[in-house]
Amino acid sequence: MKVLLVALNSQFVHSSLAIHSLHAAVKGKKGCEISMKEYTINQEEDHILRDLAGKKPDLICFSCYIWNIETVRRLVRNIKKIDPSIKILLGGPEISY
Repeated sequence: MKVLLVALNSQFVHSSLAIHSLHAAVKGKKGCEISMKEYTINQEEDHILRDLAGKKPDLICFSCYIWNIETVRRLVRNIKKIDPSIKILLGGPEISY
């Protein structure tokens, strides 16, 4: 399975501990090809969307926080329009269900 961990940070100088920790825990596991992408909330959503879709993942995992949840929601809707077969997993403090 091709897994893509995604963080939308508030600034370029920030890095997501969450996706780096998950990547380290899963890296090297048999049957799982895992990679990471970090963006900022100030980047154009079309650019992010094209980049994500171009990776051809089976699963995209988003790290969700108060500063990125609305952007993540829009990206998820648009990813599903481009390729409904991509599975989406949301995690982080903004996810309550």
